[in-house]
Amino acid sequence: MKKKIIITISVVALLIMGTIIAFASQQHFGKHRFGGRGLAGNPEKFIEHALNRATVVLDLTDEQKTKIKAIIEAEKPVVQPLLKQMADQRQELLQATGNGQFDESQVQAIAAKQGQTMSQLIVEKERAKSQIYAVLTPEQRAKAEKMRDHFMGRLQDHFSK
Repeated sequence: MKKKIIITISVVALLIMGTIIAFASQQHFGKHRFGGRGLAGNPEKFIEHALNRATVVLDLTDEQKTKIKAIIEAEKPVVQPLLKQMADQRQELLQATGNGQFDESQVQAIAAKQGQTMSQLIVEKERAKSQIYAVLTPEQRAKAEKMRDHFMGRLQDHFSK
């Protein structure tokens, strides 16, 4: 059972890291694929864009927007080191598997570290989401859920092709 959980978390972590690296390389090596906005390569801009979109779609008040910004700012010192760990672990994996090398125990150890870091990131994301939801009205929560479902559907469609 533990092995299945570790494998699942590792696969999810690798998929997410692959996506992040793909977006980052698109940003770095030329015109961004999504209209040149470059949001994926800039977390600050992405968060600002998401908050602006939520403000419009959820009809957030100025007070709600201020509270949500404070929640996001409070999470930064916790999340940024975890994101750096993920990047470092990805680099470690690339070095360990460069030129077709493969040492299964070494790759498993790196994957386990990535799984642990990803687990911590998920916990932090859900903590912030919970705090943000507490700021929203019941109607806004319902709209937020619809937005999330729509986004997840689009993500699933994108990766199933």
